[in-house]
Amino acid sequence: MDLLSPSLYRSYKEHGAGRIVLPDEFDKSSLTKEEFELIEEVFEVFGQYSAWKLRNMTHEEEPWLNHEDQADVIPLDEIQGYFKKQNQLSYMAKRRIKDDSGKQGALVKSKEPVNYDEKPPVFSLEKLQSGKYCISGLGQSHKAMFADAIFRRKGLTWSQIKKCDRHGLGTEKITKSSIKAPIPRFITEDVNDFLVFRYNGMNPMVGYRQRDVFLYCGSTTTLRYTTTNQLF
Repeated sequence: MDLLSPSLYRSYKEHGAGRIVLPDEFDKSSLTKEEFELIEEVFEVFGQYSAWKLRNMTHEEEPWLNHEDQADVIPLDEIQGYFKKQNQLSYMAKRRIKDDSGKQGALVKSKEPVNYDEKPPVFSLEKLQSGKYCISGLGQSHKAMFADAIFRRKGLTWSQIKKCDRHGLGTEKITKSSIKAPIPRFITEDVNDFLVFRYNGMNPMVGYRQRDVFLYCGSTTTLRYTTTNQLF
């Protein structure tokens, strides 16, 4: 059973768990102001999650749980009814907060934007592909050093890491344009630079950053900075 329609699945299945790139022919002016604001709000709330996290979230909601055992199609009116109810509950909660703040004479402060530089890096293997540069190709000693390199950085914030030596606990940038081999398809156009962490001397851990997450893409025991463009 799946919440997606077959036609929708076929249209986007090539992207796998990666981002869906906006088509060149897309015309933003075709959207109304309300539609555009809705899309922005959805992305603001759910854009931080991976594909599997979003999938797991849908499997915790009533429409899925009510039909999981039968493995049948979830009726559209049931989905609409569930989210209409959730929307009403959310509206009532906001009204309650507004009423309470008015009685107390206090203002509801807007949420401060998150400063991800003041958070420690979250090392993710979500984008790691099997092959020559997969961690599974490392020897036991290098795997241990790889794990130790992550452990030694767990108490540092991104801001502190930026101040560290690039061949120590710090990191360095390499441009996507410097890589001569084909770029993996999951690397979207908005990714202009890769980050390199070092482990066990000069051996690189290569990936890119999204918010406070370091999305690890590959390592090798022979790669050096002068030949980083051979990575992919």
